[in-house]
Amino acid sequence: MKKSNIIIRVDDRLVHGQVITGWVKLLDLNNIIVANDDILHDKTRMQIMKLPVPINVHIEFLSISSAIESFKKNKWKKYKTIMLFESPKDAYEFVKEVDNTTSMNIGGLHFKDSRVQITHNLAVNHEDKEYLIKISELNIKLEGRALPSEDPYDVIKVLEKDEFSNI
Repeated sequence: MKKSNIIIRVDDRLVHGQVITGWVKLLDLNNIIVANDDILHDKTRMQIMKLPVPINVHIEFLSISSAIESFKKNKWKKYKTIMLFESPKDAYEFVKEVDNTTSMNIGGLHFKDSRVQITHNLAVNHEDKEYLIKISELNIKLEGRALPSEDPYDVIKVLEKDEFSNI
């Protein structure tokens, strides 16, 4: 989840109350990076995401490639950062290009469309599962939990259970 002072989180809602109160405030973070190619074309959605962010917390919206470039340049070294990805695919595109990422929080993939509910905060489809496995193959531990106060669970061990083999 960390490279020095950076928490990497997959949450399909990106910035919302749980991220602000449960992560940013509780862990005293002062920087939010939303890495998502689509959001850059949706000014309204960006404005909505900025609303709950405390005034003393910096927020930045970047493409995946810009996030990779900024991470490699250690742009956020003076900040305590949470980097948010909307999907396992986006997170994989990021982590396959950067070094020193050892863990990632899988915090919120919600039930919709073809997703199968795995845990209270995790529902996946075939593509999600495929990319989560690819991330773990990069020796990145995937810890599932919605809030830092919860006990984390190993996402891959849950996905390996027989009842989820057909996803």
